[in-house]
Amino acid sequence: MLPRLTIRALLACAFVSLAALLLAIGIGGAYGIRSTNQALADSAENVPTLRAIDQQLELISRVRMRLDRIVAAPTFINLNSSLESVAALLAESDNVWSFYRNLPAEVDEEGLAEAVTLAREDFKDNGCKPVIAALRAGDSTKAQEITFDTLQKKYVVLADATAKLVHFQEDNSAQLSASGRAHEKVTLAATLILTVTGFLCSLCAWRIVTSAIARPIAAATQHFEAMERGDLTTHIVIERDDELGVLLKRLGKMRNSLNRTVSTVRDGVDLVAHAAGEIASGNNDLSHRTEQQAASLQETAATMEEFSATVKHNAANTLEASTLTRTVSVTAGRGALAVQRVLESMNALKDASGKIAEITGIIESIAFQTNILALNAAVEAARAGEQGRGFAVVATEVRALAQRSGTAAREIKDLINDSVSSVLDGASQAADADDQMGQTLAALSRVTTLIGEIASASQEQARGIEQVTTAVSQLDEVTQQNASLVEQAAGASASMEEQATKMRDVVAGFRVTD
Repeated sequence: MLPRLTIRALLACAFVSLAALLLAIGIGGAYGIRSTNQALADSAENVPTLRAIDQQLELISRVRMRLDRIVAAPTFINLNSSLESVAALLAESDNVWSFYRNLPAEVDEEGLAEAVTLAREDFKDNGCKPVIAALRAGDSTKAQEITFDTLQKKYVVLADATAKLVHFQEDNSAQLSASGRAHEKVTLAATLILTVTGFLCSLCAWRIVTSAIARPIAAATQHFEAMERGDLTTHIVIERDDELGVLLKRLGKMRNSLNRTVSTVRDGVDLVAHAAGEIASGNNDLSHRTEQQAASLQETAATMEEFSATVKHNAANTLEASTLTRTVSVTAGRGALAVQRVLESMNALKDASGKIAEITGIIESIAFQTNILALNAAVEAARAGEQGRGFAVVATEVRALAQRSGTAAREIKDLINDSVSSVLDGASQAADADDQMGQTLAALSRVTTLIGEIASASQEQARGIEQVTTAVSQLDEVTQQNASLVEQAAGASASMEEQATKMRDVVAGFRVTD
């Protein structure tokens, strides 16, 4: 039945029971105190009653004794003063008795008090007053007779009535005292019984609360300690439906959830550690390849710089060759003019053979210079490589033509002395030379154009190579940055692998169910 009650209900029952016992003890104690106080109050009320009864009887007794003395020796005392003192004692006795009569009294007490009142009135009216009247009349004999006979009898009646009233008051006080002692015993017994009952109920409540709270809390504490040690394999037994049963249910759900979480974290840590190892290995390989790529880019940049310098040098040589070609073209033009003059001279050779010889010498000199220029052009074309191949062919032809011109000039010079008829042959050869010089001029013009295009292309190529060199330098810088980032990533991967290993070690401290 107890496991079906909640802890709140158990505690409420226990505290309500203890509170009820405490309330009963308090009510019993209050009732005992009230009864005792009532008995004490009643006893306190009897004290002034008894005092008033005794005091009025004492005053009456003093009146009787005063009258006895006056009657016994009337001539030796001051009668008026003595009678005034008797009257004063009677008045005081009346005041005391009036005080008593004003106090609350019981029904039985009223009858006794009324008897005392009648006895007092009889004592005063039929005893004291006749004695006082006889004394005032000077009849001492009559006063003595009344005093020792009637007054004495009246006093005895009054004393008997007063004694009965006092006895009643004493009996009443005894009853009140007995009632107080009885209430005291009942209150003490009830208090002891309730105290013992409360103590036993406290023990029972302690046992019940211990069974309902302490033991389940101890069991929950053991489960918490097991979880603290990392042991998640313990099975939580739930046999209650109260708050602690709900706590154990929640604890079981928490253990199951923590078990699943730790298992998931353990599997995740293993996967993270494996992935971190693979990432670290891949980063190391990537770092090695990036370093190799950076080295290759550095070599490529150096090669591009050398190639750029070579292209710039070729561009400069091409410009120089273009200049030389223009010079050769000018010289060839001059040769054409000379050939024309040779033709004119050949037409006028008949009249001036000496001039022909002079012109022939000039032609020989020009042919020599042309040969030298063609030789230089061939050298420059050889330096230009593949791009100067056409120019080399032209230069070779020019050189050949120059050599032939020199040979022809020498032959002309020799033939001038042999025969004038050879002048016609020389004129024909001069015409051929004029045609060849025209072709040479055309070829030189084409060579000049080609060399100009080659120079322009070389400059464009040099600018392109500079851009490529700049791009390669930027690519090398980016590659260096990538290498640094790859190293950082490798370090981060190693750190992540280390942290994953630590997490694996931490999670390994938990024991979980499969």
